[in-house]
Amino acid sequence: MQPSQNRSDLIDRFVASQGWGNATRAPIAQDASKRNYHRLVDGQSRAILMDTPPEAAENTRSFETLATYLRDLGLGAPQIYACDHDLGVMIVQDLGTLRFADEFRTAPELQPQRYGAAIDALAHLAQSPPCPSVPQMGADRYIALLDRLFDFYCGDALTDGHKSDIIGAISDHARPVFDTQLCTTLRDCHAENLIWTAQATGLAQVGFIDFQDAVVSHPCYDVVSLLYDVRRDIDPALRDQMFDRFQSHLGYDKDQFSHACALLSLLRNLRILGGFARLAAQDGKHHYLDWAPRAWEFVMQALTHPQLVALHHVIVSTIPAPSPDHKKRIISNVRA
Repeated sequence: MQPSQNRSDLIDRFVASQGWGNATRAPIAQDASKRNYHRLVDGQSRAILMDTPPEAAENTRSFETLATYLRDLGLGAPQIYACDHDLGVMIVQDLGTLRFADEFRTAPELQPQRYGAAIDALAHLAQSPPCPSVPQMGADRYIALLDRLFDFYCGDALTDGHKSDIIGAISDHARPVFDTQLCTTLRDCHAENLIWTAQATGLAQVGFIDFQDAVVSHPCYDVVSLLYDVRRDIDPALRDQMFDRFQSHLGYDKDQFSHACALLSLLRNLRILGGFARLAAQDGKHHYLDWAPRAWEFVMQALTHPQLVALHHVIVSTIPAPSPDHKKRIISNVRA
Protein backbone atom coordinates (compact mmCIF):
# COMPACT_ATOMS: atom_id res chain seq x y z
CA MET A 1 0.00 0.00 0.00
CA GLN A 2 1.33 3.47 -0.94
CA PRO A 3 2.22 5.95 1.82
CA SER A 4 -0.53 8.32 0.59
CA GLN A 5 -3.06 5.52 1.01
CA ASN A 6 -1.78 4.83 4.52
CA ARG A 7 -2.21 8.49 5.36
CA SER A 8 -5.73 8.51 3.94
CA ASP A 9 -6.63 5.51 6.09
CA LEU A 10 -5.16 7.15 9.17
CA ILE A 11 -7.18 10.30 8.54
CA ASP A 12 -10.35 8.22 8.14
CA ARG A 13 -9.67 6.54 11.48
CA PHE A 14 -9.02 9.87 13.16
CA VAL A 15 -12.25 11.34 11.82
CA ALA A 16 -14.22 8.26 12.93
CA SER A 17 -12.62 8.28 16.38
CA GLN A 18 -13.88 11.83 16.91
CA GLY A 19 -17.47 10.91 16.12
CA TRP A 20 -17.53 12.11 12.52
CA GLY A 21 -17.36 8.71 10.84
CA ASN A 22 -20.81 9.06 9.27
CA ALA A 23 -20.28 12.62 8.08
CA THR A 24 -20.17 13.49 4.41
CA ARG A 25 -17.08 15.32 3.21
CA ALA A 26 -17.24 18.18 0.73
CA PRO A 27 -13.91 19.58 -0.49
CA ILE A 28 -13.29 23.30 0.01
CA ALA A 29 -11.27 25.22 -2.56
CA GLN A 30 -7.57 25.34 -1.69
CA ASP A 31 -5.46 28.44 -1.35
CA ALA A 32 -1.87 28.73 -2.56
CA SER A 33 -0.67 26.32 0.13
CA LYS A 34 -0.63 22.53 0.03
CA ARG A 35 -3.20 22.21 2.82
CA ASN A 36 -6.50 20.44 2.08
CA TYR A 37 -9.86 21.30 3.60
CA HIS A 38 -13.16 19.39 3.73
CA ARG A 39 -16.46 20.40 5.26
CA LEU A 40 -17.85 17.62 7.45
CA VAL A 41 -21.65 17.44 7.55
CA ASP A 42 -23.54 15.05 9.80
CA GLY A 43 -27.19 16.05 10.06
CA GLN A 44 -27.21 19.52 11.62
CA SER A 45 -23.60 19.24 12.79
CA ARG A 46 -20.81 20.79 10.75
CA ALA A 47 -17.06 21.09 11.11
CA ILE A 48 -13.95 21.62 9.00
CA LEU A 49 -11.37 18.89 8.48
CA MET A 50 -7.97 20.49 7.94
CA ASP A 51 -5.31 18.24 6.41
CA THR A 52 -1.73 19.50 6.46
CA PRO A 53 0.35 16.86 4.63
CA PRO A 54 4.11 16.53 5.23
CA GLU A 55 4.94 18.22 1.92
CA ALA A 56 3.20 21.37 3.15
CA ALA A 57 6.21 21.97 5.44
CA GLU A 58 3.85 23.39 8.07
CA ASN A 59 2.46 22.19 11.36
CA THR A 60 -0.94 22.23 12.99
CA ARG A 61 0.39 23.17 16.41
CA SER A 62 0.83 26.80 15.42
CA PHE A 63 -2.77 26.94 14.19
CA GLU A 64 -4.07 25.58 17.50
CA THR A 65 -1.88 27.96 19.51
CA LEU A 66 -2.96 31.01 17.54
CA ALA A 67 -6.62 30.05 17.43
CA THR A 68 -6.61 29.76 21.23
CA TYR A 69 -4.74 33.07 21.55
CA LEU A 70 -7.20 34.93 19.31
CA ARG A 71 -10.25 33.46 21.02
CA ASP A 72 -8.84 34.39 24.43
CA LEU A 73 -8.65 37.99 23.18
CA GLY A 74 -12.33 37.89 22.24
CA LEU A 75 -11.56 37.73 18.52
CA GLY A 76 -13.09 35.41 15.97
CA ALA A 77 -11.18 32.18 15.29
CA PRO A 78 -12.32 28.57 14.95
CA GLN A 79 -12.68 26.48 18.08
CA ILE A 80 -10.44 23.41 17.96
CA TYR A 81 -12.50 20.23 18.34
CA ALA A 82 -9.78 17.61 17.87
CA CYS A 83 -6.26 17.35 16.51
CA ASP A 84 -3.52 14.88 15.74
CA HIS A 85 -0.44 17.01 15.36
CA ASP A 86 1.81 14.09 14.42
CA LEU A 87 -0.52 13.21 11.55
CA GLY A 88 -1.13 16.86 10.69
CA VAL A 89 -4.94 16.85 10.85
CA MET A 90 -7.46 18.86 12.81
CA ILE A 91 -11.21 19.08 13.15
CA VAL A 92 -12.19 22.69 13.82
CA GLN A 93 -15.30 24.82 14.06
CA ASP A 94 -17.01 25.68 10.79
CA LEU A 95 -17.34 29.48 10.81
CA GLY A 96 -19.63 29.32 7.79
CA THR A 97 -19.47 30.26 4.14
CA LEU A 98 -19.85 34.05 4.31
CA ARG A 99 -16.31 34.98 3.32
CA PHE A 100 -15.94 38.71 2.86
CA ALA A 101 -14.73 38.15 -0.71
CA ASP A 102 -17.87 36.19 -1.62
CA GLU A 103 -20.17 38.71 0.04
CA PHE A 104 -18.55 41.62 -1.79
CA ARG A 105 -19.18 40.01 -5.18
CA THR A 106 -22.94 39.92 -4.60
CA ALA A 107 -23.42 42.74 -2.07
CA PRO A 108 -20.66 45.36 -2.47
CA GLU A 109 -22.66 47.74 -0.27
CA LEU A 110 -21.53 45.63 2.72
CA GLN A 111 -17.90 46.69 2.30
CA PRO A 112 -17.90 49.72 4.65
CA GLN A 113 -19.46 47.74 7.49
CA ARG A 114 -17.38 44.60 6.99
CA TYR A 115 -14.08 46.41 6.53
CA GLY A 116 -14.87 48.64 9.50
CA ALA A 117 -15.49 45.61 11.71
CA ALA A 118 -12.22 44.05 10.53
CA ILE A 119 -10.31 47.26 11.25
CA ASP A 120 -11.73 47.34 14.79
CA ALA A 121 -10.69 43.72 15.35
CA LEU A 122 -7.18 44.35 14.02
CA ALA A 123 -6.82 47.44 16.20
CA HIS A 124 -7.74 45.33 19.23
CA LEU A 125 -5.15 42.75 18.19
CA ALA A 126 -2.51 45.47 17.74
CA GLN A 127 -3.18 46.80 21.25
CA SER A 128 -3.05 43.35 22.90
CA PRO A 129 0.03 41.58 24.33
CA PRO A 130 1.72 39.59 21.55
CA CYS A 131 1.33 35.84 21.35
CA PRO A 132 4.46 34.65 23.21
CA SER A 133 5.17 31.56 21.12
CA VAL A 134 5.38 33.03 17.62
CA PRO A 135 8.59 34.32 16.00
CA GLN A 136 9.45 37.97 15.62
CA MET A 137 9.72 39.39 12.11
CA GLY A 138 11.51 42.66 11.58
CA ALA A 139 12.83 44.49 8.55
CA ASP A 140 15.65 42.05 7.78
CA ARG A 141 13.33 39.03 7.64
CA TYR A 142 10.88 40.80 5.35
CA ILE A 143 13.71 41.82 3.05
CA ALA A 144 15.00 38.24 3.02
CA LEU A 145 11.62 37.20 1.59
CA LEU A 146 12.43 39.23 -1.52
CA ASP A 147 14.62 36.36 -2.76
CA ARG A 148 11.64 34.98 -4.68
CA LEU A 149 11.26 38.34 -6.39
CA PHE A 150 14.87 38.14 -7.54
CA ASP A 151 14.87 34.43 -8.41
CA PHE A 152 11.47 33.96 -10.05
CA TYR A 153 10.12 37.37 -11.03
CA CYS A 154 13.27 39.13 -12.18
CA GLY A 155 15.23 36.01 -13.13
CA ASP A 156 18.41 36.44 -15.12
CA ALA A 157 17.60 40.07 -15.88
CA LEU A 158 18.88 41.09 -12.45
CA THR A 159 22.61 41.17 -11.73
CA ASP A 160 24.09 40.63 -8.27
CA GLY A 161 24.96 44.31 -8.23
CA HIS A 162 21.36 45.31 -8.92
CA LYS A 163 20.15 42.99 -6.20
CA SER A 164 22.59 44.49 -3.69
CA ASP A 165 21.50 48.00 -4.65
CA ILE A 166 17.83 47.17 -4.08
CA ILE A 167 18.40 45.38 -0.78
CA GLY A 168 20.64 48.15 0.53
CA ALA A 169 18.26 50.93 -0.45
CA ILE A 170 15.16 49.23 0.97
CA SER A 171 16.97 48.25 4.17
CA ASP A 172 17.95 51.85 4.88
CA HIS A 173 14.28 52.86 4.70
CA ALA A 174 12.78 49.82 6.40
CA ARG A 175 14.78 49.48 9.59
CA PRO A 176 13.66 52.79 11.17
CA VAL A 177 10.00 51.95 10.42
CA PHE A 178 10.26 48.71 12.41
CA ASP A 179 11.68 50.57 15.40
CA THR A 180 8.30 50.58 17.12
CA GLN A 181 6.23 48.50 19.51
CA LEU A 182 5.42 45.24 17.73
CA CYS A 183 2.32 43.06 17.98
CA THR A 184 0.92 39.80 16.66
CA THR A 185 0.25 40.09 12.94
CA LEU A 186 -1.61 37.45 10.96
CA ARG A 187 0.24 38.15 7.65
CA ASP A 188 -2.49 36.89 5.29
CA CYS A 189 -5.34 39.11 6.42
CA HIS A 190 -7.53 39.85 3.39
CA ALA A 191 -11.10 39.33 2.21
CA GLU A 192 -10.51 35.70 1.20
CA ASN A 193 -9.49 34.85 4.78
CA LEU A 194 -12.21 36.70 6.69
CA ILE A 195 -15.62 35.15 7.39
CA TRP A 196 -18.63 37.02 8.73
CA THR A 197 -20.05 34.99 11.61
CA ALA A 198 -23.38 36.64 12.35
CA GLN A 199 -24.10 34.25 15.24
CA ALA A 200 -21.08 35.62 17.15
CA THR A 201 -21.05 38.91 19.04
CA GLY A 202 -18.79 41.95 19.11
CA LEU A 203 -15.34 41.71 17.58
CA ALA A 204 -15.72 37.94 17.20
CA GLN A 205 -18.12 38.45 14.30
CA VAL A 206 -15.04 38.86 12.11
CA GLY A 207 -13.82 35.29 11.77
CA PHE A 208 -10.12 34.91 10.99
CA ILE A 209 -8.74 31.87 9.17
CA ASP A 210 -5.35 30.95 7.66
CA PHE A 211 -3.35 32.56 10.46
CA GLN A 212 -0.90 29.75 11.26
CA ASP A 213 2.02 31.78 9.85
CA ALA A 214 1.44 34.70 12.23
CA VAL A 215 4.45 36.57 13.59
CA VAL A 216 5.19 39.38 15.99
CA SER A 217 5.75 42.34 13.73
CA HIS A 218 4.63 45.84 12.74
CA PRO A 219 1.05 46.74 13.82
CA CYS A 220 0.20 48.20 10.41
CA TYR A 221 1.10 45.13 8.35
CA ASP A 222 -2.31 43.41 8.52
CA VAL A 223 -4.13 46.65 7.73
CA VAL A 224 -1.97 47.09 4.63
CA SER A 225 -2.65 43.46 3.69
CA LEU A 226 -6.40 44.01 4.08
CA LEU A 227 -6.70 47.33 2.26
CA TYR A 228 -4.10 46.84 -0.48
CA ASP A 229 -5.61 43.55 -1.60
CA VAL A 230 -4.17 42.37 -4.91
CA ARG A 231 -7.27 40.25 -5.57
CA ARG A 232 -9.79 43.10 -5.75
CA ASP A 233 -10.35 46.79 -6.29
CA ILE A 234 -11.24 48.86 -3.25
CA ASP A 235 -12.66 52.35 -3.54
CA PRO A 236 -9.74 54.69 -2.64
CA ALA A 237 -12.10 56.81 -0.52
CA LEU A 238 -13.14 53.73 1.47
CA ARG A 239 -9.52 52.69 1.83
CA ASP A 240 -8.58 56.11 3.20
CA GLN A 241 -11.54 56.00 5.59
CA MET A 242 -10.42 52.61 6.94
CA PHE A 243 -6.81 53.74 7.33
CA ASP A 244 -8.05 56.78 9.27
CA ARG A 245 -10.16 54.50 11.47
CA PHE A 246 -7.17 52.32 12.36
CA GLN A 247 -4.93 55.35 12.93
CA SER A 248 -7.54 56.82 15.27
CA HIS A 249 -7.72 53.57 17.26
CA LEU A 250 -3.95 53.49 17.82
CA GLY A 251 -3.31 57.20 18.06
CA TYR A 252 -0.50 57.26 15.50
CA ASP A 253 1.08 60.44 14.20
CA LYS A 254 -0.42 60.87 10.71
CA ASP A 255 2.89 61.28 8.85
CA GLN A 256 4.52 58.40 10.71
CA PHE A 257 1.50 56.21 10.00
CA SER A 258 1.36 56.96 6.27
CA HIS A 259 5.11 56.34 5.95
CA ALA A 260 4.88 52.98 7.72
CA CYS A 261 1.93 51.87 5.58
CA ALA A 262 3.68 52.87 2.35
CA LEU A 263 6.88 51.03 3.31
CA LEU A 264 4.99 47.91 4.37
CA SER A 265 2.94 47.97 1.17
CA LEU A 266 6.15 48.19 -0.84
CA LEU A 267 7.71 45.22 0.98
CA ARG A 268 4.53 43.16 0.82
CA ASN A 269 3.77 43.71 -2.84
CA LEU A 270 7.34 43.12 -4.00
CA ARG A 271 7.23 39.85 -2.07
CA ILE A 272 3.86 39.01 -3.62
CA LEU A 273 5.25 39.52 -7.12
CA GLY A 274 7.94 36.99 -6.31
CA GLY A 275 5.47 34.57 -4.76
CA PHE A 276 3.11 34.74 -7.74
CA ALA A 277 6.02 34.22 -10.11
CA ARG A 278 7.12 31.13 -8.20
CA LEU A 279 3.60 29.68 -8.24
CA ALA A 280 3.40 30.25 -11.99
CA ALA A 281 6.86 29.00 -12.94
CA GLN A 282 7.23 26.15 -10.46
CA ASP A 283 3.69 24.96 -9.75
CA GLY A 284 2.00 25.82 -13.06
CA LYS A 285 -0.51 28.13 -11.31
CA HIS A 286 -0.40 30.76 -14.03
CA HIS A 287 -3.60 32.50 -12.92
CA TYR A 288 -1.75 34.12 -10.02
CA LEU A 289 0.00 36.35 -12.54
CA ASP A 290 -3.38 37.88 -13.38
CA TRP A 291 -3.07 39.80 -10.10
CA ALA A 292 0.53 40.91 -10.71
CA PRO A 293 -0.45 44.22 -12.38
CA ARG A 294 -2.38 45.29 -9.28
CA ALA A 295 0.56 44.35 -7.04
CA TRP A 296 2.81 46.44 -9.29
CA GLU A 297 0.34 49.33 -9.10
CA PHE A 298 0.56 49.18 -5.30
CA VAL A 299 4.36 49.25 -5.53
CA MET A 300 4.17 52.37 -7.68
CA GLN A 301 1.71 53.99 -5.28
CA ALA A 302 3.99 53.29 -2.32
CA LEU A 303 6.91 54.91 -4.11
CA THR A 304 4.99 58.20 -4.41
CA HIS A 305 5.20 58.68 -0.64
CA PRO A 306 7.51 61.66 0.05
CA GLN A 307 9.78 59.55 2.28
CA LEU A 308 10.12 56.76 -0.30
CA VAL A 309 10.60 58.69 -3.55
CA ALA A 310 14.35 58.12 -3.29
CA LEU A 311 13.67 54.41 -3.86
CA HIS A 312 11.74 54.98 -7.06
CA HIS A 313 14.67 55.03 -9.48
CA VAL A 314 16.50 51.99 -8.10
CA ILE A 315 13.32 49.90 -8.25
CA VAL A 316 11.81 50.93 -11.58
CA SER A 317 15.20 50.82 -13.30
CA THR A 318 15.93 47.26 -12.20
CA ILE A 319 12.59 45.48 -11.65
CA PRO A 320 10.43 45.05 -14.78
CA ALA A 321 6.72 45.79 -14.80
CA PRO A 322 4.47 42.72 -15.27
CA SER A 323 3.86 43.24 -18.98
CA PRO A 324 2.40 40.36 -21.05
CA ASP A 325 5.85 39.61 -22.43
CA HIS A 326 7.43 39.56 -18.99
CA LYS A 327 4.72 37.24 -17.67
CA LYS A 328 5.50 34.84 -20.54
CA ARG A 329 9.17 34.92 -19.55
CA ILE A 330 8.23 34.10 -15.94
CA ILE A 331 6.17 31.09 -16.99
CA SER A 332 8.99 29.76 -19.18
CA ASN A 333 11.56 30.23 -16.44
CA VAL A 334 10.81 26.93 -14.70
CA ARG A 335 13.17 26.14 -11.83
CA ALA A 336 13.73 23.02 -9.78
